[in-house]
Order: sequence, then structure tokens, then C-alpha cells
Amino acid sequence: MLRFPQSVKSLIASGLLLASPSALAALVSWDSITTSTSEGTPSIDPNNGYLYENDITVVTSFSAGGGTHEPLIEYPQVDFDFKTNPVATRVWYERNDLPSNGNDTGYTGNALVDLEDMFAIPLRINYGSDDTFNRTLEAIRFTSTTGVQLNDPLALTDAGVSIIERGANDRNIDMRLVMSVDGAGNALTYSSEVTIGGGDPFGGGVANMQHALWDSATNDGNGPFDDPDDLDRNQNIGGLLLTFDQFGISVGDRVYGYEISAASSGPRTGLDLLPSGAAFRRDTLPDAALTVVPSPEPTNGFVVLSLVLGLSVLLHRQRSRRVRL
Repeated sequence: MLRFPQSVKSLIASGLLLASPSALAALVSWDSITTSTSEGTPSIDPNNGYLYENDITVVTSFSAGGGTHEPLIEYPQVDFDFKTNPVATRVWYERNDLPSNGNDTGYTGNALVDLEDMFAIPLRINYGSDDTFNRTLEAIRFTSTTGVQLNDPLALTDAGVSIIERGANDRNIDMRLVMSVDGAGNALTYSSEVTIGGGDPFGGGVANMQHALWDSATNDGNGPFDDPDDLDRNQNIGGLLLTFDQFGISVGDRVYGYEISAASSGPRTGLDLLPSGAAFRRDTLPDAALTVVPSPEPTNGFVVLSLVLGLSVLLHRQRSRRVRL
């Protein structure tokens, strides 16, 4: 996967947005949520004897700021930056009862293998990572080779991205939009950065969840996750809507995903991250205000480089002909 240093990420490239210093966001917390569950086939984990129902529960809409928002486009590709010195990864599962080895009680989701598993399904909310930026990661990116183009000022205020938090209590997190990707969907350039600072940005949460925590035996984001650490917690899920205008972008820009990271200054908070991995639109937003766009066209720099190479080949051939004459 291509990696670019931070200095390159913030340069103007091919008319793309220049990243600017962080700004505090005017955040809108979720007021309510609707979900849909796909029933899985139950299975027993041979490593620990616990039952997993293998269900997938996803967000279908949420209300925030007086409006209802629905998924517009998914960003299914996930990419991580690991901490320099990660510690044992911790995961969490939604549970339907107090689990007991060999009994028909256990977890609604899947037995997790690694961090990729936790974030592989956009909008899913019934399992994920715990203390994400304290333990394992510096940043997580959700991207796609398909993006959205903003065609109307309404698209700046009535569409955006969300962050979801089990516990509705973590803060001091940075977010920025992915403004261009390569052909494989890897992030190349970014918008300005938004800091989710202090206070109570997630409000009181929108759905209560009974869950269990499990610790990994490794520190690289992989399992096995065999040992329950805490089997009796209830916490609310909270969500935040960040509309596109908060990131300093303009009509005509395209968005190919977003990044969530530990804040560049201040205390490092855990963030019990759930995988949103999607852009949302208000249900009253006109269809023409946003256009789903396919894989990115070659950047201007790529086109210029191709022209230069083409001219070089042509001149070389002309010189070669002169020599033969």
C-alpha cells in the first residue's frame, strides 16, 4: 500500500485541497437511530467454547439536528496506522446474555480474528475495537475508489460523515476527509482537520448495549481473542454527524472517504470505535446536490508527466531518424 509522508499529504497536488491547521468542530450528536440485522448461522468457537450468532447489525438511518440522515455511499476499504509501541489489542462484542462456555448464550456477532475483521463491514455496530488509540492505532481510514462530488451548497450542510462511539464518552479525536485516492483506493490527499474536543460531544447516546471485552494475546492487531476481560457492562452507543462544510471544502470537490486519528495534542483517549465507513445525506437533500462518481481520473500531475514522457519519446525518435539520415 502506498504511503506518503505528512508533508506530501498537505501539499496542493493537481488542484486538490490544501490541508490546513485543525479547527474545532460544531458537532451535532445523534438523537435516535434505526438498525437492521442480518441473521447469521450460530457457531461455537473451538478455541474457547463460546457461542457466536454471527449476526450483522447495521445502521440504516439516524436523526440529528432536526433531520433524518441515511447512508449515501459506503467506504469499504480500511487502512491503519499502528502506534510505535502498541499494546495488547482489546475487542468488544455485543452479547445477548452472560456467556458461559458450552451454553446457548453468547455473542450476537462474529468471533474476531484481527482489526481488519472489526472494520470490514461498513455501518455495522455490534462488535469492534476497545480503547483504540490508547492501545493499538494512531489512525484508521475508510476509503473507496468511488466518491461523491458536491454539486450544490446544500451538499455541504446536509451531508457528511459520522463517528460512532460505544460508551458515548470519548473525545479529543481528529478527523479529516480523503479528497483523492489512487487506483486501489489508498488515500493521497486530505481536507483540513477537525478536532472533536472536550465537553460531551456524543450527548447521552442513542441505544443501550450490553457487551463484553476481550484481550488479545498479541500487540499487532491480531488475535486470538480468547480471554474475557469483563463480562458485565452496559453502555450507550453515541454518534456524531460532521457535515462536509466543517472540513473547509467547496462545491465541486470530491470526497473519497475519511480518517479518524488520535488528536495531535492533548490527552490520548481510547475511542471504542464502531465502523461507520460511510457518507450520509439528509433525506430532504435534492438528488442532484450530490453525484456518486467512479474511480478517480488521472491527476493533472499524472497527465503532465505522461505528456512529458510522450514528448521525450517522440523527440528521441526524431533524433534517431536524423542520425540514420
